Amino acid sequence: MAKVTKPTADFPLTPHYGSGQWVKKIRGKSHYFGKLEDWRSALNTYLDEKDDLLAGREPRSRQEFVTLGDLTAEFLESKKGSVASGEIQERTYKECEVTCNRIKKILGDGRALSDIQRRDLERLRAKFAEGRGPTALKNELSRARSVFLYANESGLVDKPIVYRKPLRTPSKSIFTRKRAEDARMFSAEQINSLLNAANPQLKAMLYLGINCAFGPGDCLALPWAAVDLENKRHRFARRKTGNERLCPLWPETIEALQAIQVDRKSVFMTKYQRPWTTTAIGHEFRKLLEECKIYRPGNTHYSLRRTFETIAAATGEQVAVDHIMGHLSPSMASVYRQCVFIEPLHRVAFYVRDWLQGRVKLG
Repeated sequence: MAKVTKPTADFPLTPHYGSGQWVKKIRGKSHYFGKLEDWRSALNTYLDEKDDLLAGREPRSRQEFVTLGDLTAEFLESKKGSVASGEIQERTYKECEVTCNRIKKILGDGRALSDIQRRDLERLRAKFAEGRGPTALKNELSRARSVFLYANESGLVDKPIVYRKPLRTPSKSIFTRKRAEDARMFSAEQINSLLNAANPQLKAMLYLGINCAFGPGDCLALPWAAVDLENKRHRFARRKTGNERLCPLWPETIEALQAIQVDRKSVFMTKYQRPWTTTAIGHEFRKLLEECKIYRPGNTHYSLRRTFETIAAATGEQVAVDHIMGHLSPSMASVYRQCVFIEPLHRVAFYVRDWLQGRVKLG
């Protein structure tokens, strides 16, 4: 770029060739005011903003033009960094992206952040609640709250957005009532009827669900390298959190896996030799439930994981149960615990097998 001279000797700004803008250091920080080719606009911007900058405030002229679209773009960019560093998974980023799009659709992409009021956030919450159960609503609201927290902490607004109460998550009593109304687990008889009617791949998924507390996402991501049929166990970290898991495999689970074993990386592939999706697993599992005449809303393949936790808890071996589930206790004991031995894991896994085969009755 050609050298630029100041229009007057007392011109307050300095050319910065790296950015192509006029710059001035205020309170130890460089601030940019416009392109070198247009010194008049840069000077006007400086004059508009210098009082705020000298006082250590974000210029109001800039704040007024920070929109909801600007906020969500910056928020998602920060989440991309979290994906790259391994702090969150791509799936979590996608969920945040969906939430951001919903916020913009309801409140307006070009809405100024400084204009967002409590009533707007209450309307946002009401829209989020339409057609959603308490768990889905809680997750959506938690992501929305993180967006507005980012706005406050990143200095995009002069006055913090008060979002906590308008975007409050459902109370514990609502979840308690919901669980009482909609117990999402299977009886041993129901699981056996599903196993008898399932095709080989669904049968293997069913056994992994009740033997190892696998959800659909675990099944579709499971590689053969994580399955040790010789030593009758799997070692496969939980996909959602990365927590280590180890679980002994039942003879029936091993037999079901051997029935679909082929020379490929992933355990489960569709008949077209393509990877499964969680949607496809959900669709096939619902068809199986309907075929066995035990379908009810809320009961999915993931209910096998809930059933495992419920039955396995009766062993009193909660450390082993948590390890199989891939849960990490927040207690100090979990910080000091270096490993979980195979014996308690075996007791837990085979206690659930005894329940499934009718040798254990729970009152």
